[in-house]
This record gives sequence, C-alpha cells and structure tokens, in this order.
Amino acid sequence: IDGRGAYGFNWWRNGLKPDGKRKLPAAPEGMFWASGHNNNKCFVIPEWDMVIVRLGLDGKAKDEVWNGFLAKVGAAILDPQAANGGRQPAGSSSSSRCLPLDRELRQER
Repeated sequence: IDGRGAYGFNWWRNGLKPDGKRKLPAAPEGMFWASGHNNNKCFVIPEWDMVIVRLGLDGKAKDEVWNGFLAKVGAAILDPQAANGGRQPAGSSSSSRCLPLDRELRQER
C-alpha cells in the first residue's frame, strides 16, 4: 500500500494520495483516524469539532460505507433539518444526533 499523503505514524490522514484523491472525500481534509481490528475506528475531525468512535466485531466495511456515513454527518452539521427530511429532530440540540451507521455496516457484510 502506498500511504503517501494518507498514512503515517499509525494514523490515517485524509490528505491527497499519490493519485490526487482523498481516501474519504466526504470528510474534511484535516480529518485523521485510527483503524483497528474488527472495524474499530476513531475519527478525529477538527473542522467539525468532533470525535467519532465506532467499536464493533463485524469485520471490515469498505471505504464507501464510511464515506457515506461521514457525508451524512457533514450534512447534519451543515443543515440539520435537511438531513432529517425537513423536520426538526425530536429533542434536538445540534450536538445530539445518532446516525444509522451500524445498519449500513451490517448490510455490508
């Protein structure tokens, strides 16, 4: 694996790879993450003032699944009502959202 621009010091970065693309284009450039056994992830997203931790025992999801999940998180941050079908989320505060990542990961298996 050629990790230039995307991997270093045991952390993945969302920088430009040698092919000029990002590993997860839906996420900000400054995002970095740890990726562990059994699909465990720790995403650190300074641009969104957010850390997302996912613990699981279900193997490995493809980058497209993670990219789709991060696209939904970004949409919820930028426009919470649009991300919820035009409705204000029940009991919503801008920091209390739960997206259905586990359902998407289970479908990936």
